[in-house]
Amino acid sequence: MGQSFASGFPELAPYIGPVFDEGIRSGVAQDVVESPMMVHRNGYREETFFTGNFTPVRGVDGEIEGFYNALFEVTSQIISDRRKRMLNMLMTPSVVSTDAVFEHIIVSLATDPLDVPMALLFEADVQAEPGKTILRLRGHLGIPEGHKLLLDGQDSADVTDVASAASLCRQANDGKVLTTRDERFESIDWLGFKTAPETIVIMPLRTSRRQFGFLVMGTNPYRPFDDACEQFTTDLMRTASNLLAAALDADNMRREQQQLQNELEFSDLKVRHLVEHASIGMAHAKPDGALLWANDKFLSLASLPTEKSEGIESMFEVLVEDDQDQAHDVWTRIFNGDDHVSAEFRLKQSFQPPTGGQESAQIQLLAFPFKEHGVTVSGMACITDISHLKWAEAWQARAAQEARDAKRQQEAFIDVVSHEMRNPLSAIVHCADSISMALIDAKANRERKTDSDSILEALEANASAASIILDCCKHQKRIM
Repeated sequence: MGQSFASGFPELAPYIGPVFDEGIRSGVAQDVVESPMMVHRNGYREETFFTGNFTPVRGVDGEIEGFYNALFEVTSQIISDRRKRMLNMLMTPSVVSTDAVFEHIIVSLATDPLDVPMALLFEADVQAEPGKTILRLRGHLGIPEGHKLLLDGQDSADVTDVASAASLCRQANDGKVLTTRDERFESIDWLGFKTAPETIVIMPLRTSRRQFGFLVMGTNPYRPFDDACEQFTTDLMRTASNLLAAALDADNMRREQQQLQNELEFSDLKVRHLVEHASIGMAHAKPDGALLWANDKFLSLASLPTEKSEGIESMFEVLVEDDQDQAHDVWTRIFNGDDHVSAEFRLKQSFQPPTGGQESAQIQLLAFPFKEHGVTVSGMACITDISHLKWAEAWQARAAQEARDAKRQQEAFIDVVSHEMRNPLSAIVHCADSISMALIDAKANRERKTDSDSILEALEANASAASIILDCCKHQKRIM
């Protein structure tokens, strides 16, 4: 009592002194709204915030003789809001990828240098070397370049260098760890209050199944590591871990999508290569037959230049006029429920067979519907040049007919020849039989006639038969 404010609270005088001066000058109460002050209590300087007012107290002569102080502390609320702003910023990265999230964590921490005067962020690389966890430096705050804590590519299991960041991260393999500042943190340019804190927090960034990295962070040197600070570091660790988990999942998904995209593009390339170099013509057309796309073989079969494929009003115009109506009917069927339709048509283009004159080229058309969401919107057509095949079929048919005609003529000739051969042969056989029976007949007539008469009659009969045989032989010789 009786002392000046500066004597009773010397650490607050720099903050409150200007308020007293303005109150004396203006003669009105002065408001203090969330004013930051450094208060020495509990044995150390502490960052605090107060809200209230200083009301002038006048004496009997009307002069200001003092101030009535009505202040209340809002430190917890202000610091909590400040930390929440940083955590809210941390939870909203602009790009969800591993590299971007690591960078975003450092950028977010930099917005609150009072509560994060130093930070060191490492990624745990478990794929670089089998069986090892390599620490990849991903960002830092307050640590000058060349500092030993910034050593990149350390093995987290390396126990030979106790002054490295690997020794810090190794302590947090099983969870968040608090440690005191030691010689490893010398020569650091502390942010915020430019004062080294006594407590360093080492946080593993992980989920139940995956380890993403480690965050080494200095705490506010003018705030105790109380339940609020404990909750702040826990929220920070969980938020960063969840962000990295989401980023890693997004990266894996993007890689899978890219792989699928590459496979799809490669498959599409193969299909296009196959289509462009196929031996059959392929075309995509509207329901009215207007050509949407065609490969080079289709255009070649239709005798059309490649650059004209988009200018064809109807793909049926390449057919002879007599076949166009039938082609329209076939094309319409695939839009009325048929899965596929096959037919043969003649082209206006001519075909030169191996022999003979030119004739219309012929194709076989296979048409099937092209559907989108189950609805047929257009059609696909595959055409094959069958001109050689149809010519060969016609040639074989002609050859077969000629063979049948020749065979029929040969059979008729053989029938005639056989008939002509059978008649003389019967006479020859009859005469030969008569000659062979001459002796028997002569012996049988011996009783009625003399021997000379019988012999003479037999000789005459044999001579007549021999004459007939000679005449038949001459006839056969003419036939042969």
